[in-house]
Amino acid sequence: MRAKYVLLTVLLIVIAGFSIWCSQYTASTDFASFYRAAKIALNSQQPISDIYRIDDQDITKYSIPANEHFVEYRYSVLTTYLISPLALLNYDAANAAMIFINIVCYALAVILILKNRGAQGRWFLYPLAIAFLWMPFIQNIRWGQINAILLLLITLAVLQADKNRYFVAGVLLALATLFKPFVLAVALVLFLKDWRVAIGYIGVIFAALLLPGTSEWLHSFFWPPHPYFCYSAAYRCFSSWGYAYFWIWAVAIGLITAYITLLNRRRDYLAVTALALPAVLATTPVLEVNHPTILIFVFASLINQKLSKLSITLVIISWFLTYAGSSTLEGGAMLYAGIFTLWIAMLMVLTGNQKEADRDVS
Repeated sequence: MRAKYVLLTVLLIVIAGFSIWCSQYTASTDFASFYRAAKIALNSQQPISDIYRIDDQDITKYSIPANEHFVEYRYSVLTTYLISPLALLNYDAANAAMIFINIVCYALAVILILKNRGAQGRWFLYPLAIAFLWMPFIQNIRWGQINAILLLLITLAVLQADKNRYFVAGVLLALATLFKPFVLAVALVLFLKDWRVAIGYIGVIFAALLLPGTSEWLHSFFWPPHPYFCYSAAYRCFSSWGYAYFWIWAVAIGLITAYITLLNRRRDYLAVTALALPAVLATTPVLEVNHPTILIFVFASLINQKLSKLSITLVIISWFLTYAGSSTLEGGAMLYAGIFTLWIAMLMVLTGNQKEADRDVS
């Protein structure tokens, strides 16, 4: 037992050292927007709504190095208060702390999923090691993003739902949604499995919307228009014919996902979430190369499961396409193809599981 604690301590020290190193050799990241927002949140002389101002671009007055750049902030007021303690540190230390938190959250999420699936020995160690080579996660660290925190919140929510703790599951999903609203689609899938998850979810969302500055947060999604360079390949393709075509495509993927979720009578929250995650990324107009960090949930959930040869083939193809696509700045068609392939693979997995369940009943 003592050896385990020593090993854990050594690992945490290594992660801390790596985080400090990364913070020194990454620049022009999105972390500057988090740090600026945290500084404003702790300044009682400044209204919280200032975190959404786009004319306040002098980042140096918030003790942010001049070689960083201003990034528009689009996260909720509640989550801003949650990350505000970072502003108590200097910029480099706060950046290292955020990287450290992301790595720990990522590791915990993968470990929890593998444990839930009964992975042991090499089937536990090898997937865990490979998970840290996942390119979207590397990009998440490179760009100072928070998708690993999102991953852990979703994982904890699913595991809580599996233990009949629906209120807690809803609260965790709500927190994830307040970081990035696309998690709402994942929450809706879990609502279909058990409506009680919605109770905690709605409560937290409603409370968060009452906070000062929330109207400015909601307004920031619509104005001023944000010139994203990372629109998904599907959005670029369909919108060239007309924006309505993309939304028809997105609704179709959403309806199929909902139908398969309702059709699946197994009480396997991990499986339906593993279907929902690639569906969400396949239907979002903006797809950054760090967003598929959360897809490690899907790959980890398939460990130690019975899969058809075709499903395994599609999952492997998806891994390499997504990996290669996220290695570039814009992602492009290869990234989207990997995500869409993974969604197809999960459709096959869930429909196969349902057929097996029907045979067991008969």
